[in-house]
Amino acid sequence: PGIDINRNGVLDPEELEAFARQNDRLLAPNQYFLHLNGAGEALPFVVSRTLDASFQAQRIRLSFEVRLARPTREPVSVRLFDATWYVALTAEEPLLVSGDGCRADAQQEVVTTQGWGAQPVPVVRLVCASD
Repeated sequence: PGIDINRNGVLDPEELEAFARQNDRLLAPNQYFLHLNGAGEALPFVVSRTLDASFQAQRIRLSFEVRLARPTREPVSVRLFDATWYVALTAEEPLLVSGDGCRADAQQEVVTTQGWGAQPVPVVRLVCASD
């Protein structure tokens, strides 16, 4: 069945919530295909708000919130990437960062996938001013 469970031609809040819950169960074991790196190493993170779904401009938008497991003063690179390329992901808006003096620059980076060759991947570089 589709997302429009009651088949009324509208994605109701309850249907979007069910869609978000279903996708959250699928994405959570893969840490939402999110990769955070700083100073050349992977940074552990915690998902502090699970998936939320909204419908805008004829698209379903899934969003979630993460926090670093420990603070860092280094710039952080955020990649949304499935190495198998089974799930194609995009990040259309720069990430929002809490705190003053932070900026985010979005770019595309080409990475090698398992079986699909080089593919573009959204990368956001977060930099916050030191205290």
